[in-house]
Amino acid sequence: DALRRRAVSTAYYAVFHQVCGVIAAHLTQDLAQMDRNTVFEQAYRVLDHGRLKLTAQRLIAQSSGSAPSQATATLRNFCVQLILLYEARQQADYSAFDTVSQADAIELVRSAEGLWGPFVVPDPSDGSSPLRSRLVVELLAPPKSNRRS
Repeated sequence: DALRRRAVSTAYYAVFHQVCGVIAAHLTQDLAQMDRNTVFEQAYRVLDHGRLKLTAQRLIAQSSGSAPSQATATLRNFCVQLILLYEARQQADYSAFDTVSQADAIELVRSAEGLWGPFVVPDPSDGSSPLRSRLVVELLAPPKSNRRS
């Protein structure tokens, strides 16, 4: 059971660290290499687990009830899978009485492996990833109603 719990935890953290890396790269992309190396780790630590989960929940709620565009549907699927991974990781890491079946562990690891794909596909016109850029903006800029004045 310990190996299956570890697999679930590692699957979530692989996605979490990928998101952190994308944020750090976005925030430091215009800096000279020397400066970039200095602030990259600080930028990498901008995101925390709670903020990631709350943002995912907000994006799911925003995309409900209408026929979403392909990009919105992809982002919504990412958020749904991310929350499933988050909750499974919480259970695997902190619940002494719940067990993780081998089938569940395999399914969660496979989910994590395929989750990031749409975010690394570059736009043919300029090489950017619109989904990746939108995710960064959503994570770094809360909606106006949540901002402090």
